[in-house]
Amino acid sequence: MRTATVLMSCALAAAAPAHAGALAGETLPPASDVVALFEFDGSALDSSGNGRHAELIGGSFGQGRYGNVLRVRYLPEEGDVVAPMGIDWSAHADLLVHPYTVEMVFTSYTEGGEPTSGYQKLFSPDDAEDNGWYIVDGDFEAYPTAFYLGDERIRHDQVIYLAIVSTSEDEIEVFFNGQSIGTSGKGFFGTPLQAIFFRDDAQTTRGEQLQADVEVLRISDVARNAGEIAAIAERFPFFRSGFEPTGL
Repeated sequence: MRTATVLMSCALAAAAPAHAGALAGETLPPASDVVALFEFDGSALDSSGNGRHAELIGGSFGQGRYGNVLRVRYLPEEGDVVAPMGIDWSAHADLLVHPYTVEMVFTSYTEGGEPTSGYQKLFSPDDAEDNGWYIVDGDFEAYPTAFYLGDERIRHDQVIYLAIVSTSEDEIEVFFNGQSIGTSGKGFFGTPLQAIFFRDDAQTTRGEQLQADVEVLRISDVARNAGEIAAIAERFPFFRSGFEPTGL
């Protein structure tokens, strides 16, 4: 068992621009290869039209800097019980078999502008086990592969477009803001028993909770290539030079 502090980052709350809620539709729209799309506009419903809804475990809905968000920020004091957060898509976990692409946009939160510290869980294939995808000290890890991808990229108050692409039954390639940061074992074998996003597992008593404002989650049944992902990243307004969101 690892020793770790709480991990992932979130956005500081701010008033949303007039185009709030358009982020997902403009940049990660539904398509024939999309199996589920979550825009977090007050629910955990699938807006792709496929009806593959998630169950809301907990968190709050609100307006972030760029649109609607699912806020899963929680900084517990020592001894606190972590409030339930995240979404459960386990009814459709059998769709997460190669080929697939999981894309998410979130804004990180940590103290002092430093890289996120400790472990923060993005995805759990089994709520009773530690395996899964994490942000660890600003990097990405598919635990227990124990191979970190990245270089302390994820910092306080930073918008992240993360894409996890299956390259085989057991391996993934990870893209950070449109650029590949490497390949890794996917952190679990075969078809996941569950598909829980943005919540820590029971094995570590929920203490490795993601700290973020999540704008959108899109799951597709294709392995998107580097060119596609780079083009998607270019469509996000906050990666464009000179873009300033309103309400800051």
